[in-house]
Amino acid sequence: MKKYFLPVIALLLLGSLFLPGLAQADIPTARIDSYADGTSVCSYSASTTAANLTLTVSTTGVPTNIEYSYRLQGESTWTVLGSTGTAAPYPLAWDISSLTNGGVYEARAVASNSSGTDPSPGLIWLKINQNPQVAAVAYSTTNVVNSKTYIKAGNQDITAWFTNVFNAFRKMDTSVTPNITITPKGKTAITGTDTVWSATGVSSDTVKQTFAITDTTGDGEAIVTISGGKDVNGFTQDSLSTQLIIDTVKPTVSSIQVDEDGDGSFTDNVGYIGNGQTPRFYVTFSERIYDIAYASYTPTGKTPILLAGPFWVDAPTNTMCFFTPTAAINATTGDGLTGIVIGTIRDNALNSNDHTAIDLAVIDGNAPKVPIITAPANNIAVNEGSIVEVKLQTPTDTDIKYAAFTDGTNVYWDFTAPYQCPMPIAAGVTTLTVTYVDRAGNTSAAEAINITTNPMADITVPHALIRTITTTIWPTRIDLRAYVNDTETNIKKVEFQYSTDNVTWTTIGTDAKNDDNFIIPWNVTTLATGAYYLRAIATDLAGNVDPSPSAINIWISKEATTVDIVESAAKVDPVFSIQGAMDATTNTITAHVDSSNQPTISITLTDSSSGDTNFILPSAVTVTGSGTSWEATVTNAAITNNVYAAISVTAQNSNGETITRSCNVGVVPIDITRTHTLAGTAQFGFGYTMNANTLKENTNIVINSVTTPVTTQPDIFAVGPAMNLSLANGITTIAPLTLSFNYPNLTNTGGLYPNSTILQSKLTICFWNAETQKWVRDKNVVHAAAGNTGATCTTTHFSIYSVIADYAKPVANDISINGPIVSAKVTDNGSGINSAWAAGGSYLKVNGTTYYCTTYDQDSDLMTFEATGLVDASDYPYVLRITDKVGNYTEYSGVLTYTKMEELSDAHNYPNPFDPDREDTTIRFILSENGNITCRIYDFNGDLVTILQRNDTWSKGLVEFKWGGTNDNGRKVANGTYFAEIQVSGSASDYAGRTVRKIIKIAVVRRQEG
Repeated sequence: MKKYFLPVIALLLLGSLFLPGLAQADIPTARIDSYADGTSVCSYSASTTAANLTLTVSTTGVPTNIEYSYRLQGESTWTVLGSTGTAAPYPLAWDISSLTNGGVYEARAVASNSSGTDPSPGLIWLKINQNPQVAAVAYSTTNVVNSKTYIKAGNQDITAWFTNVFNAFRKMDTSVTPNITITPKGKTAITGTDTVWSATGVSSDTVKQTFAITDTTGDGEAIVTISGGKDVNGFTQDSLSTQLIIDTVKPTVSSIQVDEDGDGSFTDNVGYIGNGQTPRFYVTFSERIYDIAYASYTPTGKTPILLAGPFWVDAPTNTMCFFTPTAAINATTGDGLTGIVIGTIRDNALNSNDHTAIDLAVIDGNAPKVPIITAPANNIAVNEGSIVEVKLQTPTDTDIKYAAFTDGTNVYWDFTAPYQCPMPIAAGVTTLTVTYVDRAGNTSAAEAINITTNPMADITVPHALIRTITTTIWPTRIDLRAYVNDTETNIKKVEFQYSTDNVTWTTIGTDAKNDDNFIIPWNVTTLATGAYYLRAIATDLAGNVDPSPSAINIWISKEATTVDIVESAAKVDPVFSIQGAMDATTNTITAHVDSSNQPTISITLTDSSSGDTNFILPSAVTVTGSGTSWEATVTNAAITNNVYAAISVTAQNSNGETITRSCNVGVVPIDITRTHTLAGTAQFGFGYTMNANTLKENTNIVINSVTTPVTTQPDIFAVGPAMNLSLANGITTIAPLTLSFNYPNLTNTGGLYPNSTILQSKLTICFWNAETQKWVRDKNVVHAAAGNTGATCTTTHFSIYSVIADYAKPVANDISINGPIVSAKVTDNGSGINSAWAAGGSYLKVNGTTYYCTTYDQDSDLMTFEATGLVDASDYPYVLRITDKVGNYTEYSGVLTYTKMEELSDAHNYPNPFDPDREDTTIRFILSENGNITCRIYDFNGDLVTILQRNDTWSKGLVEFKWGGTNDNGRKVANGTYFAEIQVSGSASDYAGRTVRKIIKIAVVRRQEG
């Protein structure tokens, strides 16, 4: 029993301690939480102008009595207001009219019941304010827009309503004039005159003063201040400030633009509004407009046409659009000049104005009169191939833009009166049609004549050429397709032949005119691997036969999936002393290796049709031999005709150094795409994709890692393994081959530039130029989209490739300026120039606007920019930033002198002279506006050689097209001097009604073989 005695005593003691707490929990509490009208939540600190308050509380527990009391802050004695009953929220009326104005009072509510009285009631603080207040301010003429008050010039009455809700019987002292002022921003305050008091009721008085607002008062924001009023008891009115906006200036029209066809664009404006169009007028005002009574345009001699709208187009520039409601321009609308009338334009301050603009555009709702063909005569007969000159009578309409001539297939234009056009005539009946188009875009009805061709004998020899060779089941069958230089309907047959020596020919088959051009299948099952000649001989319906058919070459390889090959030819890699062979029948690979020590051999198998990869580890390869001669064999079911193998050999040489050599073997069709990722380079992920025509004969691609070449190029260095690509048979030039790389972020680079971490975003791929001893970019490198995690490039040559860290800045030379056009020669030996039309690309910044690259020719390294936003002739500072593909950039700055560009400028060709047997020449010039271009080539005697461009539409800026030195018959021209005539006319307003011409001299000189 003793062991329980002390715990029991402890429990009794604890119980005696907690009993008073249990009883205290029943004592209620009260907190004053509203006053005045009983709806305002008390925050324990408030200011009031009321004369009587009603106090209510929130409680806890169940009080039987609530006693309210108050005291002046700082005093110790509480004055009891009274007690309430038991009904919540226990309201009590408190008359505070006798309290001291400006005094701060404390109030409390003490709750009690039979359990006791709240020992710590909550307090609120209340400040008494008996001063009169300005309840509202009114103006004689105002307009409120977006909660802002606007007033305009003139006599403005300002009225203030005074109230004193503390005591409804207290009136304002009308012998005391309140101070009412208007203070415009940055100006001196102005005061009112003619003070007038009015009694509007027993609890409020009003005072009105008149202010003279003039254009010198100041425009913009202003403050209205009212202070100094007193009531009859001597209490001073609390000061009041409110904002308004003074606007004494009438709104005006800054500019008007006409969108003639209502398509939202001004670039196609020609000054004419045509039939079926619904024009829009874009009006820019001097300020934001509140409303407009009406807007209309009036065709000459016609009734005004009301415009719909307006709607805002660009609020920051105060531009509004007025548009025709529904009816489009037509023949009854009226022809001639028109303007726009805008009536009762009002701004936010209700200042009003109106505006009239004349001669904004020409309305033309009538189509031109029908063209009259004066020559040739209708139903005239001419020889086939003749060119007739279609001539028109000078039109009576004075606003013709061009005449359109068509033979039903081709369309030709002439922009110069009297409008005539040479047109070639084909066999049969040709219908020539002519229409006029005026400057408003209206099209006339068509006028047509018929021309027939005289019958003529067919003495032209047809010529057929095999252009397409497609493999259906290689190499069992090959489909041959021939094209002829005569019309298909005139060909009787095409005979296909092959030869092994280009002397003796064997007929493959004949296609006698069918619906799929001229195609025959060629069964090559019995042919041996080797080179063959192919030709096609065409015969037309008139019996003409091609006397000298052209021949092409083809190589037939019998190493394909449909041919049973017992053993493939041995593949020899003399550089690495490895020979390999594959037997697709026994699924075996054998290799011979010359090495001072026993080698370790692994093999990677790649399925050329699916891309699947299998690895044969050294443990599965049997190696026998001794001395310096070793044989390795492996048998695997995956070794088939579709598979090619990469044999990788590791051994020690006579000096004890570990070296790695490799070669490829396989029996693979040459008309498929191969993809291969080199084993052992996963960190940098090197691989290649070989297209069908990459290899023109059966050989191996040899890939191996070599010592990275050392370069002196600043800010460019190799960070990945250097991979040397070559072909076993020594070929150096190949069809396009796609190389691919992927790479991670590189860390712990031993302090290489610029720090110990090289980010993916700075990596690219380059090849090693052994002649210049520098890393050089392939111009068609494409980086991965996400953070430069890899790159691909398509190359036509083999070399050493590596992953390159590029910190070299691009360089711009020969910066030239022609009007708003800035051009520069740009070079970058790392990742290449970024000419993208987006953020991150190279750009030109002029007059606060950024312009991205307009054209970039990576062959000539010429980049151009066009500052299209310049409108005023002046000097503008500019910044030219040239950026490469990994984010390095160089900035150049200077002054761009903007003048009106020459319409057709900088016309030249390159190369000049040129050899048409080896190359084309490029004709280049710059247009200041869009236009239609015709380019003719003449010889030294002035005879027409060919037409390169025939009234083709080009956009303004840099224009380029090529001439291969041929005439209209496709034959190469002789050495000598030729002239290119460039003619621009047509669509742009700058060229309307006139033609601009340039002549450039071109020299044709053939280079001697040397």
